[in-house]
Amino acid sequence: MKTFKQMIAEVEEPKSGIAKKFKEVNTKDGEETKNDTATDAQFKGTTSKKKRIADKDKVLPESDSRKALNSFSVMLESKNKMLKETFKAGNMKLKDGSTTKVTNEEAKALNGLFDGLNDTNKKKMQERLTVSKSSFAEIVNFAKEV
Repeated sequence: MKTFKQMIAEVEEPKSGIAKKFKEVNTKDGEETKNDTATDAQFKGTTSKKKRIADKDKVLPESDSRKALNSFSVMLESKNKMLKETFKAGNMKLKDGSTTKVTNEEAKALNGLFDGLNDTNKKKMQERLTVSKSSFAEIVNFAKEV
């Protein structure tokens, strides 16, 4: 009775000329040779990674990292505050072609009112606010009351 290895050896014999040459080159004394193009590390996943520019050898001292974190959080807070301020003090151009001056007090009142509205009402408020000076004054007065 043939062993499993003997049966496989009979089946795996190459038939074409190119396949036979390949087997001759890649076998030595009946045993398969290792492929020279791939190393064991590639198959095992133990290759070492090259250092990147972003990889730092030195770790910042704790005081420096806290300073960096604090300055970053201050910057982030000021950025968020700027994003929340929909209305700013200065001149505002209206749809009827006129301009109106927005004071700091009015801008604060408008932003307070605006933050409390849902998206639909925010859009309505912005549209009505920019129609004319009278509609602008009406909404500013309402915002100051609230």
